[in-house]
Amino acid sequence: MRRIFVGLAFVAALVLGACDFFISAKATFYQRLTVVVAVDGREVSGSSVQKVRYSREKASLSPQGGGGSTAKGEAVVVDLGQGRYLFAMMSDPQGAFRADMIAAETFKDLLPERGEARFKGENGLWEYQKAWINELAAIRGARRPAHMPLLVTFRDITKPETVTAVDPDNMMAAFPDAPFSSLELKSVALEIIDEAPLTEKVESVLGWLNEYRNFMLDGNRYRTADAENQFSNSLTARFFQSL
Repeated sequence: MRRIFVGLAFVAALVLGACDFFISAKATFYQRLTVVVAVDGREVSGSSVQKVRYSREKASLSPQGGGGSTAKGEAVVVDLGQGRYLFAMMSDPQGAFRADMIAAETFKDLLPERGEARFKGENGLWEYQKAWINELAAIRGARRPAHMPLLVTFRDITKPETVTAVDPDNMMAAFPDAPFSSLELKSVALEIIDEAPLTEKVESVLGWLNEYRNFMLDGNRYRTADAENQFSNSLTARFFQSL
């Protein structure tokens, strides 16, 4: 019995020691991406509230840490009228725009810098990382995002393989048969906001979305160099919605 007690005490000590050995810092914030478009001079808009989480972890005896970021939410949906839609994606295949990183890139001039005096000393890097994620979550005010989100539409909204990229400087090129004569991107704005319900619209517009969680939009299981439609072969449902 004594051996069992000693063994349990040893395990408990290990668990408590592990709790002290690893230190974590986490910050969760909500952001809203808004897109405004002029259709024949009439402005229409769409927005999406997304939840972003940053974390940093480190061993208590180490001056450095690691971590990551995630985003939950969906693409912006702009109803252009008469069955035509514009989508501002959560990310793009090249990784230039990422919903989990765009706020940090857009508001980077308001974030702390590593060389500040308050981050000197043995634990300076860790203190900098903690301050960085906490101060990012506290920023308010809207700005044009540092990178333009990927804009897409569908020639036939019921057929995912008809996805088409939209050039923000020549939007009408993606709508050759549209019932409108002019289309202009007026603004794209990103803001960090107080906690709010996540937007839930994209599934009601793209009824097939859940069927493409594990498939590319051209119907192939994987992205391939010889795909007939390289653009639709580069996209999956996760670009429209991150659960």
